[in-house]
Amino acid sequence: MELGKAIRLCRQSRALTLVELADKARVTPSYLSKIERGNSGSVPLATVRRIRRALAVPAPVFAFLAAGPRDLDGLDPGLRRRLKAAIVALIRESG
Repeated sequence: MELGKAIRLCRQSRALTLVELADKARVTPSYLSKIERGNSGSVPLATVRRIRRALAVPAPVFAFLAAGPRDLDGLDPGLRRRLKAAIVALIRESG
């Protein structure tokens, strides 16, 4: 699972700063930064949910973006990259 990478990708696609997203998600900017870098340890589901909702990204889309290569074993890597690019474009357009 690549939770931090998914959060950063969605945040940047929405053109939000770390501080803006942290404020919307009711977490501290330093904690959000740790999550994005993968240095936070286990993140409570309620926190993940608040961050996802602050990003306005549907749960299935967010789960796909957070899935690591092993999580999607069997999915063609090229297809995964194309799907990810299409999702990011949709997030940017809906921003």
